[in-house]
Amino acid sequence: MDKVCHDSAAPAAGAASAEAGLPTTTLDLIVPWELPLALASTPAERDALTRALAALECALDLDAPAAAAELDRIMASLEAPATVTARPRETLTSLSVEEVDEYDRYFHIRHVHTPANAQSLLLGLLHTCRMFMLLCARVPQLDRAQVATQKQGYLSYVRLLGRMLDPRKPA
Repeated sequence: MDKVCHDSAAPAAGAASAEAGLPTTTLDLIVPWELPLALASTPAERDALTRALAALECALDLDAPAAAAELDRIMASLEAPATVTARPRETLTSLSVEEVDEYDRYFHIRHVHTPANAQSLLLGLLHTCRMFMLLCARVPQLDRAQVATQKQGYLSYVRLLGRMLDPRKPA
């Protein structure tokens, strides 16, 4: 994906959110054993998601408050996918259902089923990036090398989702 960044008209609300503390929101994650190998979407959905991925890539170059505000704008521009809360009877891991539920409650995670895997994966990535940027804004003394490493991880995920949306693209 070619990186072309544009000035954003994002509000400066991200800085105020960061100063007030990290918000408590829930992260919707697809049930792990339902993660797709490819993302089926219509051409219009693929275009919207590709634009959002490009905007996310640009946002990661901004300072933390501006990045958080831009991520808010990107998330608001996307349609929220229909989801149903997953209530597994088994976890397909060594953990019990109760242990997974406790972990999910602690970390504000909700496992979901959705036919809109691409949107769900992208919104989950945007959510985690936004929370990380709010943390960076709130705690500016975080190690810059570790922050850069985390951002590089997000960029790798952006590129993976881009390849999943268009498998013809080179790795």
